[in-house]
Amino acid sequence: MISESLVEDENKVPDGGWGWVIVFGATMTHFLLVGIARCLGVIYLCLRERYQSSAANTAWVASAFNTSRTLTAPLASMLCERFGCRVVAYVGGLIFSVGLMISAFSTSLLFMLFSFGLLSGFGGVLVFTPAYIIVGEYFDKRKGTAMGLATIGSGLGSLIFVPEFAVEKGFSHSEAALLLSVYGFTDLTIRFLCAFLFDLRGVRKERRYPFALVGIMFGISTIVISLMPDYGTLAIAMTFNALFESAFDSQRATVISEFVTRKQMSMAVGMMIASQGIGNITGPPLAGTNISSNPTINYSGNYDN
Repeated sequence: MISESLVEDENKVPDGGWGWVIVFGATMTHFLLVGIARCLGVIYLCLRERYQSSAANTAWVASAFNTSRTLTAPLASMLCERFGCRVVAYVGGLIFSVGLMISAFSTSLLFMLFSFGLLSGFGGVLVFTPAYIIVGEYFDKRKGTAMGLATIGSGLGSLIFVPEFAVEKGFSHSEAALLLSVYGFTDLTIRFLCAFLFDLRGVRKERRYPFALVGIMFGISTIVISLMPDYGTLAIAMTFNALFESAFDSQRATVISEFVTRKQMSMAVGMMIASQGIGNITGPPLAGTNISSNPTINYSGNYDN
């Protein structure tokens, strides 16, 4: 009887308490890591101007960062199972910080590719993956709320070429950056609302269906962005894209948890994040090559979360 009680206590999910501190830590992780990823469109412009590089070559820096931050997530999951989320996050934070610091002394695009793209990207995945896993360990009935609040710090869904797309349309750099601010504000608001909406009694049991619909609308709205002819319509399109992206991203780990056991959740999160890496490693470079060979082409988006 005593041993059974101990097992029940170990498997019991707090659903609050110290778990809210964990959620806050995960929120700050998204704020820092995904916040940087969301600025890649602006960083991309700065790198092109500083190194006078082509669109295709410059795009590899952003591609390397997002790829190493996502494609290596299964490795991060295995490390979490072996050493624990806390240790992996500590080491990842150190690697990420070192990569950013040495990037400040970069003298070439190749150096940036290594320091920022690969080193900081790999450090990022070692922090980003545990942030998803550990929240699920502390919540069950309130998992939708916890996951939504944990991702609220990111306010992203970066579109790598949106700033230059706006500049090429005749808008200023400040107007281009403002687009990202509009996107971020919408993203932040919707994530907060979805954190509670998807945990409502009437929604919780069937949340996989609205989640699937939101995912479809997210894909459609991403395609529509490249068709916008002026600043006003582009801002509106990005607002709707942010609406669907934020709802999708804030609940994807929650929905996945309904199909796997708690022991399988770590690897499931790793595979979830890694699936983004396929698009990250191919999308920006291919789009950059098309832009370099055809200056009139519409720009490709890149999904980060």
